Amino acid sequence: MNDFMKEQGKPRKAIVIGNSMAGKLAARVLSDYFDTVTIIEQDPQPEGPYPRKGTPQSYHTHGLLKSGENTLDKFFPGIMQELEGHGGERLDFIRDISWVYQNFHFVRFNSGFEVVSQSRPLLEWRVHQRLLQRSNIEFAYSHRVVQYISSPGENRFTGVETENLVTRQSERLEADLIVDAAGSATKTPDQLLKHGFDSLSQSEVHINLAYATRMYERDPSVSHDYKSVIVFPNPPEVSKGGLTFPIEGDRWSVTLVGYGDGNHPPRDDQGFLNFAKSLTHPHLYDHIKSLKPAGDIHVYRFPSQVRRHYEKLDRFPSGLIVIGDAFCRFNPVFGQGVSIACLEALELQKVLQEVRTGKIKAEGIPNAFHKRVSALVEPTWMTATSDAFLYPNTKGKKPGGLGFMQWYVRRLYRLSEYDQDVYGKFIRILHMVEKPTELFKPAMIYKVMRAKMPKPDKRTPGSPVNRDREQTL
Repeated sequence: MNDFMKEQGKPRKAIVIGNSMAGKLAARVLSDYFDTVTIIEQDPQPEGPYPRKGTPQSYHTHGLLKSGENTLDKFFPGIMQELEGHGGERLDFIRDISWVYQNFHFVRFNSGFEVVSQSRPLLEWRVHQRLLQRSNIEFAYSHRVVQYISSPGENRFTGVETENLVTRQSERLEADLIVDAAGSATKTPDQLLKHGFDSLSQSEVHINLAYATRMYERDPSVSHDYKSVIVFPNPPEVSKGGLTFPIEGDRWSVTLVGYGDGNHPPRDDQGFLNFAKSLTHPHLYDHIKSLKPAGDIHVYRFPSQVRRHYEKLDRFPSGLIVIGDAFCRFNPVFGQGVSIACLEALELQKVLQEVRTGKIKAEGIPNAFHKRVSALVEPTWMTATSDAFLYPNTKGKKPGGLGFMQWYVRRLYRLSEYDQDVYGKFIRILHMVEKPTELFKPAMIYKVMRAKMPKPDKRTPGSPVNRDREQTL
């Protein structure tokens, strides 16, 4: 029982809208501070590590960055080892990935910077099993939130009205804190207006992205000097790319991506292979052309990345916070969403702990949390937006300093073809274990500005150099 979350002996209740990864992580944090945590989910109860309707990304290649791994292991000790035990593949993110981006072949070497590659369904299932072990977390499956409930004359949401999608019966659930983790299905902007709050501003960048994914069986008779292949686009000339990662079940998860009309990958068998063959480098096509498919082709369209500015609202109801894709939805190709959600959960934990110690009041939770999440997503939003405007059909408001950022990052990519220190630093920042400001320290700026770029060579894209790094990253 948590005294700071009790009022005159009344047990405190929290509601999480959406059983997304952001919702799961929020529930894990809330379970340390509330007596009851209810996760409301539209999908039926899961029966195993399988894709589900409410998570379209579960059919596609999934990324979990090192910062996400570290956070998951903090909330669920030993879970990364558990994922590996269920078939996840451990790989050195620098040595084992043959990566071509903007026509630059990144250097490969033994870095010691390891991650575990697995499917999204396996990750969600193992996290779900951990949540089931916490007695104060309960699930309302096959339910949708109809509307939020507020008390007359109060600047506060006090619960939600739900509909059982099987029986069509309605129910009102009270809560001391509601967490909107509903992703793109969020109702918060509309509910704020309905209850008399100000309209919400948002930043939106239209990227017109589509990607198609297929699983392939791994051929045990074929060996490679890599465990993953990434051939990303070279905008503005080339807007197509693809990648493959090893996952459990001795499978390859292969995803093809395209930006803009005319560049979207097809869903038919031969069209899928032809698209892979059309990429700037043959590495990915050569990898999959003789493999046996292990499933159908799934296509997903992602029209725009959206950032909702809850931190800018002068008036926001207490009793509600927004997390995950409902707050900021990034281009999924870069695999940042789950890891950002992990870091947001850490911020939620910090805010609730400050309430417990009396540093902030309970009604100050939304303001404190949203400001911290906004600061958290800002660097990733800037880099994602900078990359998006390399493509000619991208629409939206361009950030200040865009031209310099694109020029600077492109030189970093060029250096990453042969400079282990630069590439190692870039990878650690990509994985959000170091801050982007590291790329703009005097020594790095000097190297970027003064470095002599090597002439293009004819080696295999991303082939490893013949030396190990003396120290692990």
